[in-house]
Amino acid sequence: MITEKDIPKEWVDLLLKFQTIHSKVVLAGGSLRDLDHGLDVKDLDFFVACGSESEATALNKLLGGKEPEQNDTDAWYPESMREIILVTNMDVEGLPPIQLIFVNWSIQYITQRFDYGLCQISFNGKYLERSKGYLEDHDDKVFRLIRSESPLALASSVHRFSRWVPRYPSHKWILGVDLNFTDMVSETIC
Repeated sequence: MITEKDIPKEWVDLLLKFQTIHSKVVLAGGSLRDLDHGLDVKDLDFFVACGSESEATALNKLLGGKEPEQNDTDAWYPESMREIILVTNMDVEGLPPIQLIFVNWSIQYITQRFDYGLCQISFNGKYLERSKGYLEDHDDKVFRLIRSESPLALASSVHRFSRWVPRYPSHKWILGVDLNFTDMVSETIC
C-alpha cells in the first residue's frame, strides 16, 4: 500500500495551493484508490466543503475551475443527492484531468460519505486516511456498496461500478447495505 510519500508531488502542491485559498479541500476517492492498486490514474477528485450554491460558485472561480454552462445539468446535482452541490473541471498541464467536487458536509468525515468502501481513501495534504471499509474491501477484492440514500443514488453507484469492472477484473460487487426506500418519494431512474 502507498504512503504519503508515494503521492506525486504535483498533486500535493496543487492541493496545498487550493488550501491556501480555502482550507477545507482534500484529495479523495478514485485517484488514490487507483494509485494504491498500481493502476493509471484517470483523474483527480478534490473535494471542497461549502454551504450553498453561491458559495460553491464563488469558490470554484477562486480555485480556477471551469464555469458550468447554463444548460450543464450534469454539474448541478438533483435534490436527492444534494450532499454534492456542484462538480466542475479544470486542466493543469502535466496532471490528469481535475474535478472540483463541492459538498455541503465536513471534509473531516469524507471517507464516511462515499458509497463504496474501496473509495474511502483521502489525503489532506499531510496524512493519508483509509477507512476500515477501504481496508476490508482492498483485502477482499470487492466493491462493497455500503451507502445508498435513494433509488437515484443506487443507480449512480451501480453505473460507476460498471465503469470500474475493466480496471478491476478480479473485484466483485457486493451489496453491503439494506436498501429501504419505502419511506421515500419514488424517483424515476433513466
